[in-house]
Amino acid sequence: MPISINKLSKFFFVFFISFLSLGCATGLKDLAKPSYESYFMLDSEYTYDIKGGFDTDWVQGLRAGVYMLVAEDEEGLFFMGQGDSVIMLKEEYARQYRRNGSIPSYHERWRKQSHFAGGEGGLWIPKKYSNKKPQLFFVTRPPRGKTYAHNGGFGVIGGLMGNLAQEANDENPVIFYAPLSENSDLIDNLELKDGKPEYN
Repeated sequence: MPISINKLSKFFFVFFISFLSLGCATGLKDLAKPSYESYFMLDSEYTYDIKGGFDTDWVQGLRAGVYMLVAEDEEGLFFMGQGDSVIMLKEEYARQYRRNGSIPSYHERWRKQSHFAGGEGGLWIPKKYSNKKPQLFFVTRPPRGKTYAHNGGFGVIGGLMGNLAQEANDENPVIFYAPLSENSDLIDNLELKDGKPEYN
């Protein structure tokens, strides 16, 4: 029986994500530890509207909370929140958020948005000499009991590749990035503090 173009595209999507997760993309553990301690706090959610590919409607941003400096690369610093910190809401979920401010669970977002569900992550801030722009970052972490194959749906091959990719990703989750809005004032209003936050 001929394989449909749709199934082939899903298969190659599974293969591509598996390929990334098995060592061909930057993982969280691949980054250097920061040379000093720093953090910032968001007193309230920070969100913005943005258009993705094919004019897709998104709401993106960060939840309120403390964001600690956890890693750095050659050009920037990774400030990570606690738990489900990065907001990535597509189409229906974006409209729902604008109506009532609700954010579906990570499991729900993953089911509809796959690797672009946000979740664990925070803000990447460029170093002073870098000409790159700040951006959100988040790690891909499929909910337990799920595999990459549930999105690709390509039988035994997809299942094997998906399980291998998930095991690799659990050990060293792959980092994804999302741009801030062109009009974002987030960086201008951030107060970076040295050391660790004091909790009452």
